[in-house]
Amino acid sequence: MRQAVRQAAVRRAARLAAHRMALPAALLFALASASACAQSAIEPRNTRHALVIGIGHYSDPRIPVLRGVERDMASVRQLTRAMAIPDANVSVLRDGQASAERIRAAIRALDAKVRDGDRVFVYYSGHGTRWYDPSIKDDGCTEGLLAADGQALTNVELARALAPMARRAD
Repeated sequence: MRQAVRQAAVRRAARLAAHRMALPAALLFALASASACAQSAIEPRNTRHALVIGIGHYSDPRIPVLRGVERDMASVRQLTRAMAIPDANVSVLRDGQASAERIRAAIRALDAKVRDGDRVFVYYSGHGTRWYDPSIKDDGCTEGLLAADGQALTNVELARALAPMARRAD
C-alpha cells in the first residue's frame, strides 16, 4: 500500500514538473516566433553584408566529412534573411570553393565593400584545428579554421584580416 502511494506521489510530482516546464517553454517559443516574424518584416538594407563559409567535404580524404554542414547552411540562409541582409550582399563559399586563398580573397572583398556604420556577419561551419606552437606563451597552442584544401587560417590571421571591418562596422 505504501509503495503504491509513493509511486502515485512520484507520478503526480513528475506531471507537475512537466507542466511547470511546459509554460516557460511555450512562452520562449512564442517570443522567438514573434521575434522572427518581426525581423522578417525588416526590408533588406544595402548596409548589411555577410560572408558564409560551409565546408563539409575536404580535399584530403583523411579529414572526416561533416554531415551537419548542409543543415547549417540552410539555417544560416534563413538567418541572413531575418537579419535583413540582401541576397546580393551574401557571399557564400561551399566545400571546394572554400580554399584558404579564396577565403582570404572573400574577406578582402568584403572589407572593400564595408563602410562606416555597416553591419557585417561572418559565419563558418567546418572543422577547426589546433596545434602546438612554442611561440605561444599562454597555452602553447595556435587555433584556426580549416579550409577545404586542408590549410589552416589561424586565429591571429583571421583577427588581423577582420579587425579593420570590425572598427568600421556598427
